[in-house]
Amino acid sequence: MKPIEIFELIKTENAKLVNKVPDRVGAKIVGAAFATIAKQIASAPDGKVKIKGLGTFRMKHVEREKDGQKVSRTRIGFKPAPAKAKAAKGDRQARTAARAARKAGKADSGKKAG
Repeated sequence: MKPIEIFELIKTENAKLVNKVPDRVGAKIVGAAFATIAKQIASAPDGKVKIKGLGTFRMKHVEREKDGQKVSRTRIGFKPAPAKAKAAKGDRQARTAARAARKAGKADSGKKAG
């Protein structure tokens, strides 16, 4: 995929986010983001870069034997971050009610009986 194709997908899915950004500029931003990630991976002391919400990039040096010679190659692996499940409206309301009940319980426990 090319950076312009990625930007076009972003534009399709999040029109409000990039509505006034020209395609050429958006493609340059996407390309710069990937270049920055690549530099971070290369310079990471443990070869591991974690990006919140995206996942973890890990660099490994792998040795293989080719024609009787050991050849070292660098491989980059990617493990996506686990997808967050969207809470249903009822779940959110239940959590809010539970939080309010806990706060009310703390307020009541602070009062002295008398």
